[in-house]
Amino acid sequence: MNTLLHEIGHIIGLRHEFALDHDKEGKPVESPAQRFGSQNEHSVMGRDDINDIKDTDIKDVKAFYSLQNKSLLNGVPITDYTPKPLGS
Repeated sequence: MNTLLHEIGHIIGLRHEFALDHDKEGKPVESPAQRFGSQNEHSVMGRDDINDIKDTDIKDVKAFYSLQNKSLLNGVPITDYTPKPLGS
């Protein structure tokens, strides 16, 4: 796996390809996370050692960042967040 690209994927908002899959017992994972974008098992966010940035990764990041603050994603509002410096 290209670990650097994978970790940069996290920084820009990509999730593990398998993030909302079933648990070890086969039950759906309950999570406040929302699935967004394409499913591509060869995404840079997948588990395979051969993964790299795919067209679907680029398309999904562009689509995510085009969402407006307060728009809804599967019924959940998008909220822009600006972190404050430490000590303020």
